[in-house]
Amino acid sequence: MVRKITRSLILLSVLAIASGTVTRAAEFEGVQAGTDWLVTLPGTFVTFNGSAVPMMGNPIFVGGPDTIVRRLSDMNVPDVANSMATTATIMTLLALKSVAPVNVGGSFFDVYVDLDPGHLTNGSITLTQTVTGEGIPEGTISSFFDVFFDLSLTPTGQAKAPCTVGVNCFPGEVNPLNGSGSWTDDNANGVFLVGQVNYVAPTEAHNAMQIPTPEPGTLLLLGSALVALSLRLKLRRA
Repeated sequence: MVRKITRSLILLSVLAIASGTVTRAAEFEGVQAGTDWLVTLPGTFVTFNGSAVPMMGNPIFVGGPDTIVRRLSDMNVPDVANSMATTATIMTLLALKSVAPVNVGGSFFDVYVDLDPGHLTNGSITLTQTVTGEGIPEGTISSFFDVFFDLSLTPTGQAKAPCTVGVNCFPGEVNPLNGSGSWTDDNANGVFLVGQVNYVAPTEAHNAMQIPTPEPGTLLLLGSALVALSLRLKLRRA
């Protein structure tokens, strides 16, 4: 009986999610305001002591993002070539770690890069439609950020040390960090980017790829299903 209930709940959740996705696609042409989860790709580096230090993602949990960007408004982009739309953005997470230890004065350290909590990292993103009608990709992305970051050092093999400015931590700013990529408005699972996004500056580069972002409605449905199943199990035990 429990298996039947579980299968029914899952089926209802899937149908509700699919229905919501189709409705949104029919109502809006372009990309709506929201949050993008990204993971860092090879080719990312930061300059420290005059040398380029290759960096990788240091996600907040396994399989999660190491970079999070919020799009603050809807971007309505008609399916007509050369249509454009822009929104302001805020980067709310940047968590990177050096691929290999770095020699500093004869000792080896892991290098970490995180957003400076004392400053907002603001920017913008512009979508341009390059085809008439639907397509994958459907257009190009141009973006920039004014990135405020902390670069910190921790002796290799030790847990990441807190940032103490002037001791093991050095604040920095990259302005502008310019990015490019491609997009489509087939935003099932919250993903609208295609391929990867490449951000470059004279002394830094960040290559990233988007991963699915849980939608609030999806989480609510799944949560409701788990609550209903839990109540059913309690009733059976009673």
